[in-house]
Amino acid sequence: MDPAIELIQEQPTPLVYMLGNKLNHDYLIKGYEDLGASKKFQVNFQNYSLETKFSQMAKANTASSSTPKGRGLFSLSWVRKHRFLVPSVLIAVFDWSNEDPAISKLSWANYELVLNERYKELLAESTSFGTTLLTIVLISPKLLGAQTMDDVLAGFRRNLNVDFKYFYVLFKGIEGFAGSLKKFVKIISEKGKSFYKEIRKKLKRKIAATEKKSTNQLSILKSYAKLGYLYEFDRKASQSFKNYK
Repeated sequence: MDPAIELIQEQPTPLVYMLGNKLNHDYLIKGYEDLGASKKFQVNFQNYSLETKFSQMAKANTASSSTPKGRGLFSLSWVRKHRFLVPSVLIAVFDWSNEDPAISKLSWANYELVLNERYKELLAESTSFGTTLLTIVLISPKLLGAQTMDDVLAGFRRNLNVDFKYFYVLFKGIEGFAGSLKKFVKIISEKGKSFYKEIRKKLKRKIAATEKKSTNQLSILKSYAKLGYLYEFDRKASQSFKNYK
């Protein structure tokens, strides 16, 4: 069987990358499931270290060069791209909440510099793909020295121009995120859906342009099949069937 066909027989789910400590990710995923969100909007959570580069994450999910390409309406590379390579949401958790005395030997300025640089990298990469970046920063109050929590927040606002709707700073460990879990679920659901909606919009414009200029019916047929597949990420069965038909 065509490997692409084998892959599309599985129900596709929106991809969400999670960077950082897996224990923190497990807490967030459990919160997502406990609120019943996974039944309404199931997603594919993938865990990586905070240092992992966006390109490396994609490479880790890429089939080997010896994998045969699809010969039907879908190419294997196209299916894999949307299933495993480009996430709808990227969640980065910076965790400096450890109470180990060794951590407090460095000033907050050192940690802030590391965070600022990595955040800018992730923001640039996620923006280029239309991916939403959600950042959670866990800080031990012992790291702040003479600075106050308000000073830290002001520094993020000044240096990174962050939108605090997608940027959380906690001083009580990941458990302090409990009150924001409903917002977390809403972001994943809304941005997960809008991500694939934007991809469909671009594909629709491409189809419209192709239909005006080309008589290549096979190319147009393939594009409609792709559109139907993209609707499956949102569980829109009627729209999927319409385009497959």
